[in-house]
Amino acid sequence: MHFLSCRVIWPNIAIFSCLWHVKKTWQKQACNKINDPTLHSNVLQELKNIMYDKDGPSGVGAKMWAMSRPQYITNKYPTTNAFWKYMEENW
Repeated sequence: MHFLSCRVIWPNIAIFSCLWHVKKTWQKQACNKINDPTLHSNVLQELKNIMYDKDGPSGVGAKMWAMSRPQYITNKYPTTNAFWKYMEENW
């Protein structure tokens, strides 16, 4: 995805992607950066749980909850640092 180049040209623009493209990109990066197939599957499932959660908080609390989840996943799967570095730099 060309988000970074768009942000250079239009630094204040909001960029949206459909869930299918987001999941496809995450899957590709997880396969490239997490060597254990079971581990990358588990991490992707955790991210999917965030995307489709219906039981978490709503309103203002929802953003804080969603933003805390990657740290929870990182702590749960500490050997996935390369994937999380990619996530921090690109998403």
